[in-house]
Amino acid sequence: MNELRNLIISGQLAPGQRLILREIAQEFGCSEIPVREALNSLASLGLVTIAPHEGARVTQFDLRELIELTEIRLVLECCATLKAAENFDRAALKTLKDFVAKMEEAVAVKDALEYGDLNRQFHETIFEHCQNAKMVATIRGLREQTQRGRAVHSMIPTHNRQSLMIHKRIVKAIASKDLEQLEAVLKEHNNNALQAMERLAIEQNGELQKA
Repeated sequence: MNELRNLIISGQLAPGQRLILREIAQEFGCSEIPVREALNSLASLGLVTIAPHEGARVTQFDLRELIELTEIRLVLECCATLKAAENFDRAALKTLKDFVAKMEEAVAVKDALEYGDLNRQFHETIFEHCQNAKMVATIRGLREQTQRGRAVHSMIPTHNRQSLMIHKRIVKAIASKDLEQLEAVLKEHNNNALQAMERLAIEQNGELQKA
């Protein structure tokens, strides 16, 4: 159930909040069976915790751990993107440009969840051209562990517009085969993403817990 997943990722359902089967089914106008299946799926992603005799709750998460995992993921994504850029053809480049156009539309109508989904698909398109399969698999695993970080798209108003400009520059660097410029843009992208994550942590937690 994507709607429930989006409510958790966006922060509209807070960590620790109970998820009552009957109430969710009533809200979405469905039976309890698909809701139970959705909760089990979300539990497998670590977004929901199900305990005997207690039911389901939105999983509590460690913001410091989320930031550290994101930092690792972004470093690997930079390497994978540089490797993939060498293998891009016109068709692949057009796909990236199409995603950027859709991302621009999402920013224009302030659809943060749509922007987050398009952002993920943009980078997945790049990773499809990286020939280091183990690196890509590691990135995808880290992405699953850091889905909560996508809340930056919804909770920090300026983030998506800044992100859009970076993605345009990524496409331009790939198109020109300028790997040096691409690396510089990716490092800026990573710094912006980590700063947004830390800001999210401060807004949600009051202040970052000291390591």
